[in-house]
Amino acid sequence: CKMRLFTWLLSYLGIIQEEKLLFTQLLWRHGLRTPMDTYSNEPYNEKFFGVHQGELVEKGMEQHFIRGEQLRKMYIKKQSLVSAKYSRYETYVRSSDVPRCIQSALANMAGFYSGSPTFPRWIPHWPSAWTPVPVHTVALDEDYILQSFDVCKKYMKLKEDRQQRKEFKDFVASKGRLLKTINEHTGDPADFSFMAILGMCQSLQIEKSLNLKLPKWVTPKFYSELEETCFAGNDYIMGAAGFGLPMDSEMVKMVAGFLFKEWMDNIDAVINGTSKLKYYAYSGNDKLMNPILFGLGVKDFLIGTKNSDYASTIVWEIWEKEKQHFIKSIFYHYDTK
Repeated sequence: CKMRLFTWLLSYLGIIQEEKLLFTQLLWRHGLRTPMDTYSNEPYNEKFFGVHQGELVEKGMEQHFIRGEQLRKMYIKKQSLVSAKYSRYETYVRSSDVPRCIQSALANMAGFYSGSPTFPRWIPHWPSAWTPVPVHTVALDEDYILQSFDVCKKYMKLKEDRQQRKEFKDFVASKGRLLKTINEHTGDPADFSFMAILGMCQSLQIEKSLNLKLPKWVTPKFYSELEETCFAGNDYIMGAAGFGLPMDSEMVKMVAGFLFKEWMDNIDAVINGTSKLKYYAYSGNDKLMNPILFGLGVKDFLIGTKNSDYASTIVWEIWEKEKQHFIKSIFYHYDTK
């Protein structure tokens, strides 16, 4: 009892300080999209989906609206980091200049600020409780923060070099039966590269996520082998360890390093008082998400060889206690709960 009283007195006098959340920055992957680089015999084309290749489907919009609501519950309601009323002095949203990423940012902010009073109630057909939140971007060929995997020529060269190594080419060649099946059904010129496997895998995964009926030639055994092959090679070509090579730290830095640098700059600005922002969101894709997880050394632990889920999110929270600052790093799978 005396110890409890002593602890209470210290807390009352301000000697024991509570942890205080100062700032949150996060990166999410865009929501579920339509397939890209589809094959000629693809049963589900742009006409079927009603949107162009690579753009969000309705489920992808829903994923990010729900993600925005979840983040609102955490940072507006529970932590009281951000006010319920939108303010550009508190929140900043940055997206790569890709439609699905911008769409995801807009859907996410619609959920995050669904309670903000900053919308015109007198317009009869205005979307219910929707506040237009600015989404900032830069040209793709200048975006080293979110798109360096498509901008950095050295990275692209190293990625190609990895695919040309004998160990990896032998692995792809060992999947001859898989590639034969793919080439028999695409209606396209023969392609026996790993990219043919990756493209088919991504298309079928999307169709399966949407509960669409897969082509008859896609048997459970074929689909399982296709995914296993895709997972085994995808991280490797982005710089992860595999096929006799260690993780390529240089490749990871070329993709993830620019964002890590900006995140550290953001933290310094908040701590030294030059920035009043509370919430900084980045909207990108898996080609950035995975290298970020490589760089943090946690991908295998969190998701193994699988790809980052649509709408999955990496969070860095900046906390203060007794004039010391520390980071809490969190990874959210996509989960409607």
